[in-house]
Amino acid sequence: MTVSNYGDSLPNPYVLREEDEKKKPKIAIILVPAIGASNLYEKGIKNSNSGYAPDNSVLMVRNYVTPPATKVANYLRKNALDWEPEQSDQYGWNQAYSGTYHDFLNDCQKYDKFPFKPFVYVIGYNFFQSNLQSANRIALRTKEILQKSKFDGFIYITHSMGALPVRAALKMVDIKHSTVSHQFLSIHKKCLGVIHVVAPNFGAPEAYIRFHRGVTMDNADVAEQYVLGRTGFDFAVKACFIPSMCEILPVREYAKQTIIAVKNDKQNGISALSNPLENLVKNVLSKQKSQFKKVDGLNEKVCLDSLKNNLQSAIKFHDFLGRYFYHSTRLVVVSGIPTVGIVNEKMQSKTVIGDGTVTLSSQKAAGNIDRQNIVEIVSDGKLKHGDTFNKVGKKNGVFNSIYDLLIDLYQTSRKSSLADSDTIPLSSELSALEVNKHPIFLNGQQAIFNKAVATTPVALEPKTTHR
Repeated sequence: MTVSNYGDSLPNPYVLREEDEKKKPKIAIILVPAIGASNLYEKGIKNSNSGYAPDNSVLMVRNYVTPPATKVANYLRKNALDWEPEQSDQYGWNQAYSGTYHDFLNDCQKYDKFPFKPFVYVIGYNFFQSNLQSANRIALRTKEILQKSKFDGFIYITHSMGALPVRAALKMVDIKHSTVSHQFLSIHKKCLGVIHVVAPNFGAPEAYIRFHRGVTMDNADVAEQYVLGRTGFDFAVKACFIPSMCEILPVREYAKQTIIAVKNDKQNGISALSNPLENLVKNVLSKQKSQFKKVDGLNEKVCLDSLKNNLQSAIKFHDFLGRYFYHSTRLVVVSGIPTVGIVNEKMQSKTVIGDGTVTLSSQKAAGNIDRQNIVEIVSDGKLKHGDTFNKVGKKNGVFNSIYDLLIDLYQTSRKSSLADSDTIPLSSELSALEVNKHPIFLNGQQAIFNKAVATTPVALEPKTTHR
């Protein structure tokens, strides 16, 4: 008797699933980390002698924890500008501090509910340089990623200050008549959007007061305190040689709202902050001038000259950046934690709602972004600025919020491409006022902007279960 092998004629569900996966569009998800969270080395080659790498405990203890602050500052002065992100593996995960990001990177790569096939990358950058220089590196690395793999599109995810060089990179390729836009046209065509997580869009008063009292346990762990400085002197003497530290100071009208010493100043933003900050740092350094005797080539004047140059660089950076946000931008903001919001003339602070480092108002200050594109997560008390991409962030619903926004950006881009496949959308900040300007990347003209439109975020209750 012949038995019919009826089952052989049925489609194999596992084969079908695999074929469906192959048909999905390939989307690169590119994470750009926060300040202080990239692994940096001389020529990008991993070693235990020279560089800055949170994942390299031997290097960090030897060069940042054990020596006095003045020796660390002199070390940064002589070496830091030349460091490069660690030579990357295929996806660059080793360029970002694993303690902060690997929970998210692994989870995101394995997430199975995307309507596309995700490829998760990291682009580290030298945060000891200006964010303008980091923007150029991010653009070059993004172009390289797009050239090596035939992706259908990509989406940036930024953490904290990582938003600034990404915004600058996208403005660099987005502005009409830009001298560099043609070189990076693939980025403009392929970018589906950006998700900024706890970004200091208007800067942070916390960045200002640290020059007076250092980094506290309220918004940083012990390791970060030791590395950046637990006292005003320890922080200030190092920060004088970190240009990007000045670029996260309060900007534009927000500076006068938060730093009382410049409330009535005729100038605005970082220009108004420059003299008070220079005087503040001068007083902080002069009280411990004996510390400089132990280090050759370093003194108060060297520190103050460097700070002054960095402040001028910060002014140029924000003149270039203006209020620019990519046309498809989404925000994840965190509230519920007391955050330095106002600093008075006596360097006393008043707290407002935020994530412990960046105020909620600064996180939300992103031009004309619709409120449905802002997700606010109320902290359970443990979720703070540096925890959004680790297990604490996952527990509070940050991961799921990012995944929902990734899907939203992908679906929005699909609808846009169906409506007009030949149109490349320009930024919401591009207007007739900017079309006739000819910005130069490193020395851009002052941005012209309108008053920001206030937004009301969508509040999400913290989630205890994943997906």
